[in-house]
Amino acid sequence: MTTETTNMTTTDTTNVTTDTTKAKNVILVLLLTSFIMSSFGFGRNIFPIIIPDMKNDLNISYTIIGLITALHQVGYLTFSYISGKFTARLGAAHLSVGAIIISGFSLLLLGIVNNVWIIGILIGILGICAATSWVPMISIVNQYISEKHLSKSVGLISSGTSYGVFISGIAVPYLLKGYGWKSVWIVSGSVVLTIGLLGYIYLYWMGAFKIKGTYKKELSKTVLASKKYQIIYMAVLMFLTGLALIPFQTYLIPYLREELHLSVELGGRIWNIIGLIGMFSGILIGMLADKVSVRKAFISIYFIIAVSAILLYVYPIPLMILVSGFLFGLGYYGLFALFPVYINKEISKEYSAAIFGITNLCLGIGSALGNYLGGWSKSLTDSFLGLYLTISLICVVLIILSIKLKEKEC
Repeated sequence: MTTETTNMTTTDTTNVTTDTTKAKNVILVLLLTSFIMSSFGFGRNIFPIIIPDMKNDLNISYTIIGLITALHQVGYLTFSYISGKFTARLGAAHLSVGAIIISGFSLLLLGIVNNVWIIGILIGILGICAATSWVPMISIVNQYISEKHLSKSVGLISSGTSYGVFISGIAVPYLLKGYGWKSVWIVSGSVVLTIGLLGYIYLYWMGAFKIKGTYKKELSKTVLASKKYQIIYMAVLMFLTGLALIPFQTYLIPYLREELHLSVELGGRIWNIIGLIGMFSGILIGMLADKVSVRKAFISIYFIIAVSAILLYVYPIPLMILVSGFLFGLGYYGLFALFPVYINKEISKEYSAAIFGITNLCLGIGSALGNYLGGWSKSLTDSFLGLYLTISLICVVLIILSIKLKEKEC
């Protein structure tokens, strides 16, 4: 009887411990989701919404806007590599939390300054912080989340951007009309700074700052050499993804408001739809990748986004624009979870952050080039139509590349 009682007590204690650990990990995933909401949903994606207002107030051209967005991408791509390289040395938690706090301060400053070049530098810093919050995150997830739940967890975290987009789609039109574009930066900066400080407290309590990876240069080179083909292929895929998808989002609102002369409210509604759909697409795409394959998930997403882009080119009317926004939200936010998941599953779990940093560098290069060329083409042709036609064609190329993507046999 005593033995049975002891066994029952032990079992109950184990169950309680397991439930507590699960609860902590769920909170961790939600926290990391809020980090991505901050650095991407606010830090990267608010600028495209208020470009027309800042452009008119500060009297800047689309060439300068293209240069500023390119600076943002340069910051992003540079620290995609640097943060991946130093995750093991400095600790993933230190890098991610620090990036969120710096993002908060940068957003606040954007609501104060008027100098175009200082604004460009601050937006460049936001690019740095976005990369530094995201690239090391796969290491944090690997430390706490089992592989069985990896795709779903990373999918939800990557959807954090959509939460920021959804919130900004509601808040930004209201703030723009009532208080001007500077208020958008100040409010978002206050929110991000609060999230960063709360995140620091929780990760400190979890002991995340004490965990550091072991940097093994020789083994890392061996891994890179043995997986060279897959890494190069993934780098090309990510470069073309950045070239097409980032300018799609960057110039969507300017296209709708300035070229099609649609209202601020309709632009906000479309942004809302993109964010709302994106809230669920990340975890759904993660589940699809787990159940079917990452390769088929890539193919599906690039097809959806190709259709979304061609609708903006062929049928630029309000109803079709809403459909395009729905499709873009469905594909866009889930896509970025697939890259680290593929690397983690197919290339190397131990060095996933370092390898992701290298390939994410290519995503950043493509994004910078795409944003600059998008702004330049608008200045040259006075239209965004060519941009969206080009995006749809690049997506067709990405579908072909995804079909040939190699995966381990189950």
